[in-house]
Amino acid sequence: MDKPTQSPLTFTNKMLIAMIVPAILNDLLGRMVGIVDSVMVSSVGEVAVSAVSLTNSLYLVFSHMISAFAVGAGVLFAQYLGSRDQEKGESTVKHSFWLALYFALAVALTVIPLAGPLMWLFFPGVSPDIWESGVLCLQMYIGSLPFYAIEQICIYIFISMGKNKQVLYINLGKNFANIAGNALFIYGFRWGLFGALLSTLLSHAIFCVLAVCLLHNKELPLHFTKLLPPRLNKEQTRLIFKVSSVTIVERALFQAGNLLCSSMTAGFSAAEIAANSVSRDLVSLGWFVGFAFATTLSSVVGRCIGADQPKQAKFYTKRLVLAGFGVTTVVFTLIFLFRQPMVSMYDLAGSTKALSADYVGLGCLLTVFGGHAIVVTFSSAFRAAGDLRFVTTTALASMFLCQVSLSYIFVFAFDLGVTGIWLGLGADWLGRSILYTVHFCRGKWLAKKVI
Repeated sequence: MDKPTQSPLTFTNKMLIAMIVPAILNDLLGRMVGIVDSVMVSSVGEVAVSAVSLTNSLYLVFSHMISAFAVGAGVLFAQYLGSRDQEKGESTVKHSFWLALYFALAVALTVIPLAGPLMWLFFPGVSPDIWESGVLCLQMYIGSLPFYAIEQICIYIFISMGKNKQVLYINLGKNFANIAGNALFIYGFRWGLFGALLSTLLSHAIFCVLAVCLLHNKELPLHFTKLLPPRLNKEQTRLIFKVSSVTIVERALFQAGNLLCSSMTAGFSAAEIAANSVSRDLVSLGWFVGFAFATTLSSVVGRCIGADQPKQAKFYTKRLVLAGFGVTTVVFTLIFLFRQPMVSMYDLAGSTKALSADYVGLGCLLTVFGGHAIVVTFSSAFRAAGDLRFVTTTALASMFLCQVSLSYIFVFAFDLGVTGIWLGLGADWLGRSILYTVHFCRGKWLAKKVI
């Protein structure tokens, strides 16, 4: 691979590894703590587990919209950092902080009073006790959105600067607080489901306090200065929403597509539903590798584009896409080989375990040969360069034409059950990996700078 002759390389291998490893550990930590959190909540009872499971899918629609706003703002953070325009960079940081907070508050004030009707609308026929617990879950989850919004903005400020290690450290504190809070509120105070939800809300608040304090360090290339008073100008606000709105629409519709696919499992047997859940859990353990490389690439490409170094952006994209695909292949080879003992950890019937192992194997093969790592890393690079419309239109078209439509055909026309859902997902990845590779080679995405 020839190195670009445009200018000296901005990122050494050591710098890239220092960014990738914390991103991998951060995602892995989050998944492990999520499992521990689920186990602790399960001690409250089946009603609590059912309520959390139902409302989580609805909460994800809103939280993904908030995170999508932060992703769009992150494009501007990285490009201003690359252009070394500190004044506009700090202005964008301040504007993004307040706009994300206002956005989250608007969602919270709208959804919290409507939690009950929303539960009946999306989950008709649910038992009264689950409905009551579900309303509490949804209100508490949505109540944490303002903290979550600030958290996401802070994360993407750190990521744009390549400070993934700081995100890992803060998340360690956040997750420790969440587990400690669960232990205190659930087992100590006997507050049940409310205690678990309160612990989650407080952990988000702790992350915000720590992150905002750290980002007041004036030695950082991007940092908070004069957050008060929250005066915003129209030009900066318009630019942030111009970049973020495309990603918000994509995330919202994408989550809707996922809900459609999830609804297909309602008519499956109990064994298939359980096997599908187990296979998703285990296969998703390997997806974090591709996302870690994508997170790193968003900072690298954004800063290269901001510095008017498109050749370097293309060089690092090629390098990290290939590296991400290679590492992902190794990880999923291990998951494939050890899928039987991994499935045996679940308390399931023998036939269900065998079915789960088959689905895990299929998921591993489709993830590798469908090019999941290629999709997430290329899409991150294109977004960071400012080519948002291509990523959004391609992702949505591929999802509805492949993941949703083909899944319906495979499931209901060919009666393939969970296998059909996995095949639809694999077709989505394969289609996008081909389209993204062609788009990368054409190079037009390098001319989409947004600042």
